[in-house]
Amino acid sequence: MAPAGGCGCVLGEHAPSGVGGEVEAGLVLRVRGWVRRVTAPGAVPFALRRSFVWAAGVSVVLLVVLALLVFSPLLRIHTVSWTGPLRLSEASYRTLEAASLGRPLYLVSERVLRRTLAVEPRAVHCSFHRHHPATLEVNLAPRRAVAILDDETPLDGKGRRLASEHALRGLPRLVGFELDPGGKRLQERGRTVLTALRGLLDAPTLAPAEIRLAENEIDLVLADTGTRVRLDPAAVEPQLLKLRVFEASLGSEPLPASIDLRFEAQIVVREQGTRNASRRPR
Repeated sequence: MAPAGGCGCVLGEHAPSGVGGEVEAGLVLRVRGWVRRVTAPGAVPFALRRSFVWAAGVSVVLLVVLALLVFSPLLRIHTVSWTGPLRLSEASYRTLEAASLGRPLYLVSERVLRRTLAVEPRAVHCSFHRHHPATLEVNLAPRRAVAILDDETPLDGKGRRLASEHALRGLPRLVGFELDPGGKRLQERGRTVLTALRGLLDAPTLAPAEIRLAENEIDLVLADTGTRVRLDPAAVEPQLLKLRVFEASLGSEPLPASIDLRFEAQIVVREQGTRNASRRPR
């Protein structure tokens, strides 16, 4: 019953929310038909709970659709395609095909397939590529040494140690580079530098015969001219771009005895001096 003055006020606990019979903990203040709900601390509003339910429902539907797609017969491996310059025995082909055909394209384990293929990982690079709707491509390529350490240990382009037979005469020599504790690849800093210099190793006139890594400097000795090139390890790629532009600007003129690229806005050259005579044999 409303008090004098025409204003009715009702306070109560666990008042009904008015939506589907839901009850929320809190207080309901009713003044002349106007209702304001004060939710108790820690209580989850009904609208928020409904959003959680919708989100959970959508997530379940998406997971079901994804599972149907992944396990669909349309996305099971029907064809194994072999690419790359290497050729294996017929038995090796059949073994891997038997382990992969009919399996879901996106669930087949590459580690298991490599173990099934049984190729020497230090000599052969094996990569797998998935093509819709049902083809697995297996690419086999020999690992190629791009440089050697001071102790004649050959390394591939990612700094991984290769077998000794890959230590070909004339590869660039790495000085100041060290292998990781496991002895299987270069330490992280050395791998970063080798990756940055990778494009230079095959350049006809700029390929280095020696790469010397110091704490704050990289020294290259170019194979064809004996020119010494000095780089900052923190900015190798833009400095190599400057080197290529500088070489192109010389035209038919020979490279100078020394090129210092460590400065941001200039190239410091030295025309005089003795060039390094330790060049890579051709």
